[in-house]
Amino acid sequence: MTIYADAIWVLNFGMDSLLLWMTARFLKRKIGVLRILLGGFIGSSIVLFSFFPSLDWTQSIPSKIALSFLMILATFGRSRIKTFLKRLFTFYLATFLAGGALLGIHYLITFELSFQAAYHLANQKGFGDPVSWLFIILVLPLVWFFSTGTVRTLETTKIQHDQKFTVSLSLGEFHWKGTGLLDTGNKACDPVSGTPVIVVSIKDSKELFPKEFVHWVSQEDEQLHHLEELSDSLKDKIRMIPATSLGRQNQLLIGFKADEVEILSEKEYMRAKRVLLVFTMRSLSADKEFDVILHQKMFQEAQVISETEMIATLS
Repeated sequence: MTIYADAIWVLNFGMDSLLLWMTARFLKRKIGVLRILLGGFIGSSIVLFSFFPSLDWTQSIPSKIALSFLMILATFGRSRIKTFLKRLFTFYLATFLAGGALLGIHYLITFELSFQAAYHLANQKGFGDPVSWLFIILVLPLVWFFSTGTVRTLETTKIQHDQKFTVSLSLGEFHWKGTGLLDTGNKACDPVSGTPVIVVSIKDSKELFPKEFVHWVSQEDEQLHHLEELSDSLKDKIRMIPATSLGRQNQLLIGFKADEVEILSEKEYMRAKRVLLVFTMRSLSADKEFDVILHQKMFQEAQVISETEMIATLS
C-alpha cells in the first residue's frame, strides 16, 4: 500500500487545527488564527515523527499527552494550573466528541456485521484505517457545526435553569402559582413610579381565572376598550404603562398592581410588593418551561423571608 506522507500530515494538521478552534469556541475564547495553526502544527508533528524508527517513543501514550500539553500552551498561552487543565480537558472533549461522531456515522453507513469485517478491523494497523480520509474531510465540518450548536443549547438550558423560580402571585381575589424566568433584558417599568413590570401568561391556566377576565385578556389589542368587563376591584389596580412589548408597537400596556409576588428559589424565599402584572394569552416559552417573565429590579427590592416565616406561610 502506498503511503502519501504529505497528504497524511496535511490532513492531520487541518484536523488538529479544527479541534483547537472547536476548543476555543467551547471556552468562548477569541484566539488568533496563527496561534491555532501553530497548535495544529505541533499536534500534526507526531505524524512526521512516525516515519523515523529512532523516534518510535513519540508514539507512546505519555508522549501524546505531553504533545497535547504543548498544543494547548502554544494556542492559549500560559495560565494558572486550574485554567490550563480546563482548556486541556475541553480539548480532549472536543477530540473524543469529533472522533466518536466520525466513527459512529461511518459505521452506521458502511459497517457490515460479519466475521470477515471483524477480522479485517482487528488486523488493521498503521495508516490503513477503514475510515477513509475523504469521509473525514467531508464529515468533520458537519460534526463541528452540530457539536458547537449542541454545546450552545446545553449552555442556554443551564442558564435558564439557574434563572428559573417558583412564583406565587396575589391580585385581589386571584391567587396563582407558576414558573418564572428572570429576563435581564426586561426593562419595562412604570415611568412615574419606577415599579417593575412582569409578564404573566395564563394560556395554560385559563381555568383558574374567571371567564370574563380570560376573555378580556384574550383581546390583547382591544383591552383598553373593554375595561368594563373587569371587576371593580381590578379596575382600582390598573396602571397604564407606555411600552413596546409582546409584539405591540408604541401602545399602552395595561398592568395591575399586585398585592404581592412571592419568589422561591433553591436558596431563599423572597417577597416583593412593588410589582405590576401584565397578562397575556400568548405562550412565553415554546417548550412550556415558564409562564412568567420576571424583572431584575424585583430581586433588588424584594424582602428576603426567614425560614420560620416561610414555613408559616407555606403551611
